[in-house]
Amino acid sequence: MKKLRTFYVLVVTQILSLIGSRMTGIGVGLWVFDRTGNASPLLIAAFFAELPGMALGSFTGLLADRWERRHVIILGDVGQAFASCILLTSFLTDSFELWHLYLAMLIQGTFGVIQSPASQAAITMLVPETQRDRANGIKQIGFPLAGVIAPVLAGLVYRGLGLTGVIAIDLTTFLIAILVVSPIVIPRPQASEESQALATSFWREMAGGWLFLKQRKMLVLMVAYLAFIFFLINGPLELAIPYFSTLIENDAIVGTLLGVMSFGAFAGALTIAVAGKTPHRLYTILFGYLLHGLFLIAFGIARHPLLLGLSILGAMFTLPLTGALFHTLLQTKTPPDLQG
Repeated sequence: MKKLRTFYVLVVTQILSLIGSRMTGIGVGLWVFDRTGNASPLLIAAFFAELPGMALGSFTGLLADRWERRHVIILGDVGQAFASCILLTSFLTDSFELWHLYLAMLIQGTFGVIQSPASQAAITMLVPETQRDRANGIKQIGFPLAGVIAPVLAGLVYRGLGLTGVIAIDLTTFLIAILVVSPIVIPRPQASEESQALATSFWREMAGGWLFLKQRKMLVLMVAYLAFIFFLINGPLELAIPYFSTLIENDAIVGTLLGVMSFGAFAGALTIAVAGKTPHRLYTILFGYLLHGLFLIAFGIARHPLLLGLSILGAMFTLPLTGALFHTLLQTKTPPDLQG
C-alpha cells in the first residue's frame, strides 16, 4: 500500500510539472508569434526539444538503471527548472532572443529524456504486476489532462500577469515536484542475470536494451511494429491544426476540435485506468491500432466538423490505451534493472 501511495505521489507531481511546462510553451508561443508573426521559430524550438530523445536515449536509459531512480527523477526536474530560469531571466531583463528559446528547449528536452526512463521504470518497483495496466493508464492521463488544463490557465495568467507570470508558475510546479519527491523511497531492483552479463563494459551496457531485445524475437518484432506505427501517425497528428484551419474557417470550431483531441486521449487513458488488468494485452494492442487506423482513414476523408470530431476522438482514444498496455507488456517481459 505504501508503494502505491508513492506511485500516486510521483504521478501527481509529474502531471503538475507537465501542466506548468505546457503553460510556458503556450505562453512563449503566443509571445513569439505575436511579435514576429512567424511560426517557424516555434517549429525550430520543437525540433530542439525532440533532438535529445533521438541522440541520448540509450545513455539516459543506462543512467536510470545505474543510479537511484528517485535521484534521476529529481535531476530531470532540476534541469528543466533551470531551462525555465533561463527564459524567465531573459524576459525579465528584456534581453530575450530566439536562441535563448532554442537553448532552453534543448536543455528541457535533455533533462526530460533523462527523467522519462527512470519514471517509467519506477512503476515496476512500486506497483504489483496485477495493477500495472491501471498504473500505466493513470500515468498516460497526464499529457492529455495537461492539454486540457494548460491552455485555459495559460490564457488567464498570460492576460493577468504576462509571460513572466506564466514562467514563474512553471518554476513553482517544478519546485513543488522536487520538494515532494525528495523524501520518497523507490526500491532498487536486484541485479538480474541479464544485467550482470552486460556489465562487462560501458559500451555493452549502453547497448544493453538492444542486446536484450535481440535475444527475444517477438519483442523485437513488437517494438519494430510500434516504431513503424508511430512513424506513420505522428505526421497526421502534428498537422492537425493546419488541417483543421484549412477545412474550417471558424476559429471557435477549430479550438473545439483541438479540445476533442485532448479529451479523446484523456478518455482512453481513463478507460484503461478504471478497467485495471487486461487479460489479452497483445491482442488488445493490435486491435487498438487497427481501430486507430480506421479512425485515421475516416479523419482523412471527413470534411464536416462533426465527422472530423468523431473520427479524431476515436483515433486519440486508442493511443493512450494501447500505449499503457505496451508499457505493461515491456515491464512484464524485462528484468526491473534493465527497464531504463
